[in-house]
Amino acid sequence: MKKNFYLLLILIGLFLSQSLISFAGPGVALTVSYITSKGNPNTVVVEFSASLDQTSAEDLANYSLNNGATITRALLAYDQKSVILTTSALLDQDYVLTIQNVKDYAATTTIDPVNVTFHHKPYADGTIAAYNLDTLVEANFEKYVIDGTPNKNDGLVVNGPIALTPGVIGNCLTFNGFDNYVSFSPSESFNIIGDQVTISVWVKLDYLPTELSGPFGPIFDSENDQYVIYEDRGNAELRFKATTADGAARPGIPESALTVGEWIYLTGVYDGTNAMIYLNGVLKASLPLTGDLKVDQQATLGKSGTTYFSGSIDQVEVYKRALGEYEILDKLNAKSAPIAQYPLGISSKALTSEVNVYPNPNNGQFTLDVPAKNFQNAKFEVINSQGKVVYKNKLDNQNRRSIDLSSMASGIYVIRLYSENSILNQEFVIK
Repeated sequence: MKKNFYLLLILIGLFLSQSLISFAGPGVALTVSYITSKGNPNTVVVEFSASLDQTSAEDLANYSLNNGATITRALLAYDQKSVILTTSALLDQDYVLTIQNVKDYAATTTIDPVNVTFHHKPYADGTIAAYNLDTLVEANFEKYVIDGTPNKNDGLVVNGPIALTPGVIGNCLTFNGFDNYVSFSPSESFNIIGDQVTISVWVKLDYLPTELSGPFGPIFDSENDQYVIYEDRGNAELRFKATTADGAARPGIPESALTVGEWIYLTGVYDGTNAMIYLNGVLKASLPLTGDLKVDQQATLGKSGTTYFSGSIDQVEVYKRALGEYEILDKLNAKSAPIAQYPLGISSKALTSEVNVYPNPNNGQFTLDVPAKNFQNAKFEVINSQGKVVYKNKLDNQNRRSIDLSSMASGIYVIRLYSENSILNQEFVIK
């Protein structure tokens, strides 16, 4: 009876997600907004500007890659706007994805055949486990989440169902808060030998810490608390905890800084001197800690003891080293804008796509230098890490312009230029 109730809640959530469907509309072009290929060498996620017709979105004939890469599957994500492409192993280089015949949800607007250039970015050094959480794999009547690294730290779904719902990139897992979770077997790679670790995870909370029915809201957890991220009701915080031979530290984000129902990016870092927790790329707390991490990590998603997490989790990554500030900001910028997109029949070389932002990083004041032939009259916009346009302007027959965004928060931004036939993007950092 209880599981039927959970199924009903999931179906209601999926129904509500359909209400977010957006149409390209008459006369409005269907375009590619983001194309992300980070970490997993066999996954590319393409986000379009409007909701898609499933049949055309999942037709393999509508996609092709260069440089000898192939596509074996196209899956429309639950946000209805993103397509998850399964590919042959990609290298650390640029690729061109050709897209054609993809239609919007109403099947009234078809994308103009387009080439989209992107760069595949491999896992960072020291990655020991990584979970896109786009799909659940079934084997022997059980369901699993798959580790994208060679370490094969796959996780067993316990007391399902765990719902697949729209994530930060592609899909994510949504936990019911009652009994379902993901269990990972102890492994040599999870048992970090040394004094550094990083947990990187996107979370959408259903409850603030003081609203929890139990003492904790476990996100990435472990019964022995070697390195974990969790909500703590008694202390009204969301905490990172690292346990070493010398003791333990629990830096926390106060409840007043947290939100429910919105994606937040959490990073817990232990560097051998301090344990730190970041919220959306900003350091929120730091406590001194030394010593090597305790071993025998028995990791879970969504469970600690008899308490369970209620909410959504996406893009979980664990490292056996301390990520630096710019690496954390890069993770905050989860989606990647295309390097360029241009119609079929136009050579990418003809674009002369050397867009230069300098200095980079900067304090918000910088110079934009663009190819003179193609972009002198271009419009441009600046997009933050949440995909929101925060600044618009045009070049007015110039190929160089000084820009002042010193009032913007620190983080990674994308500057996007529009010419008559193409779109170019360049990332930059405001410190």
